[in-house]
Amino acid sequence: MEKLTIGQLAEASGVHLETIRYYERIGLIRNPPRTAGGYRVYETADLARLRFIRCGRELGFEIEAIRKLLALQAAPDASCAQARAVAQAHVETIDTKVKQLLWMKEWLLRVMELCPSDASIDDCPILKAMACGTDHYPASTYCSK
Repeated sequence: MEKLTIGQLAEASGVHLETIRYYERIGLIRNPPRTAGGYRVYETADLARLRFIRCGRELGFEIEAIRKLLALQAAPDASCAQARAVAQAHVETIDTKVKQLLWMKEWLLRVMELCPSDASIDDCPILKAMACGTDHYPASTYCSK
């Protein structure tokens, strides 16, 4: 079984050293044994787990969802349906975020249409609309603030 230092683990996994230490502190990865000199000693199983976590983070999973998926992975009686439920909940979160992002884009595009490029900054529709808040949809007139 290959032994890895934290630097080797970071390089092999693409996860920053401080992130690895953070994952240890929150219990997402185990606290590895240490050498007599105090160096952490990781194994290939730690690398596989860290790659799994990194993939989950790249897909936008929250730490708790990754924790659930890791627990399912380690549970011999778990089912794929349980992992699918975690993934489905995440897809619903993504859908909500996509809708929010599209709404933000539409809001900004509408107010940008009202912004003549030769207007002074004091008359800038973007700044005026933002001062009113997003609850006032951009229009030719703005809130009375």
